[in-house]
Amino acid sequence: MITGITLENFKCFRKVEIHPKRVTCFVGPNGTGKSSVLQAFGLLKQTLPIVSYPDDSNNVDSGFDLGLQGPILNVTEPEDLSHNFELITPRIFFEGKHNLVGNIVSYYFSAEISYDGYAVVDLQDGISHVNARRTLRTMKLVPAIRGLTRPVYRLGDHIAFDVAMQEGFTQQENQTATNLGYSSSEIQRISSMIKRITGVGLRVDTVPPQSVEVKSTTPLRAFNMTAEGFGTNSLILLLLQLVSTENGATVMIEEPEIHLHPKAQAELASVLAEVALEEDKQVIMTTHSEHITGRLLTLVAEGTLTPDDVAIYAFEKDEEGGCTAKDLRITPDGTIEGGINDFFETNLEEMNRFVQAQFKRVQPTE
Repeated sequence: MITGITLENFKCFRKVEIHPKRVTCFVGPNGTGKSSVLQAFGLLKQTLPIVSYPDDSNNVDSGFDLGLQGPILNVTEPEDLSHNFELITPRIFFEGKHNLVGNIVSYYFSAEISYDGYAVVDLQDGISHVNARRTLRTMKLVPAIRGLTRPVYRLGDHIAFDVAMQEGFTQQENQTATNLGYSSSEIQRISSMIKRITGVGLRVDTVPPQSVEVKSTTPLRAFNMTAEGFGTNSLILLLLQLVSTENGATVMIEEPEIHLHPKAQAELASVLAEVALEEDKQVIMTTHSEHITGRLLTLVAEGTLTPDDVAIYAFEKDEEGGCTAKDLRITPDGTIEGGINDFFETNLEEMNRFVQAQFKRVQPTE
């Protein structure tokens, strides 16, 4: 599990420090750097296919090349990585711990990104090297753009470990369908989760000679997923990544609430929390949904989660364009000291405006 993240001069951050817990939410206005934290890990993760990590802790290379362009990143030039790139080299640092054979092993990892588009990794010991690699290898990401747009897909020849690391949205949805076609053991579980969240199930049919059709199921009949509401559709990749991630691993999710009804958003939060607790997984997500954060706080108030299980970070941007993240303290009764700016109070402000408008309408005119 990742226990600490530090980004220095990465995109809009001069320096930000985050300490994720079992379930962590990044909240705040658009453009305040929430997604940049997830993109930093996507940037590191996509080096795995091209980097040779030695298993021998006594034979650890001092660095490796890191390509900047990748399937889930909006990074095309080195300067896009840095808010103040002409002065400071961007740096990504994270630390964590693994429970290996009953022993907790701690590790750390740092990478400096040079202006010519490469990263130099600075590791102090081989144990950190191996465990950081394990974290990146087992981590899965869920991009904001997701879903199935075609009625039938050609069944590929293999399952991809991380669908989100396929190059481009088209390849991602093709691979999603292929993974579903080979994942009969996981379909029933994903179906039960989707049914709990949106009220419909999931079915995957193999169509001769070698195609896959993904359907939603209702008591009436099964419909091709393209005929289903996009809320259910957007859950498929998210839940596939979640259930196929091994125990102890981290799942990073961009806006899990996309296209979902408020009630469904809250139920999704419960599902994510349950999987995280029961399977020793870590969920880190960006969200604009008070229904997700509200449900997590309710679970704390009910005792299902504790303040040690949940972290909420509020992101902001200053007048100069620099981003910051503040750890919001969660109390045992499920409240947040000082509240979340622009979240629950937005409802109160809107209700106050509505009441004032109604009051004006009933006032006698002179």
